[in-house]
Amino acid sequence: MNTYRDNNNTILEINLAGHNPKDVEITASRDKLTVESVRKAREWKLALKSMLSDSVGYFPDKDELVKHSWELIDADCDKITSNWDNGLLLITIPPKEEECRKIKIS
Repeated sequence: MNTYRDNNNTILEINLAGHNPKDVEITASRDKLTVESVRKAREWKLALKSMLSDSVGYFPDKDELVKHSWELIDADCDKITSNWDNGLLLITIPPKEEECRKIKIS
């Protein structure tokens, strides 16, 4: 997992090789971002077998749960976006815009 800044946004890169993007759940509340995914053992075996010969390698027999959580500070939860690129999940977290208001002198 990598975290970096691009312009004013925070970018999270999470390697979810072998996961199906349909099995990834991303939730954001006012102060917390959570990513959960289950890597199905059967799909992971097929992915590994396509990369390795049949006689080599470890093939898991159980589904694998992955869960990451981050505290959000000054993030605009309504504008968080995500993209999937061949097993790499990219989450863009924009900062909350400062709210300014005029104050009338009485």
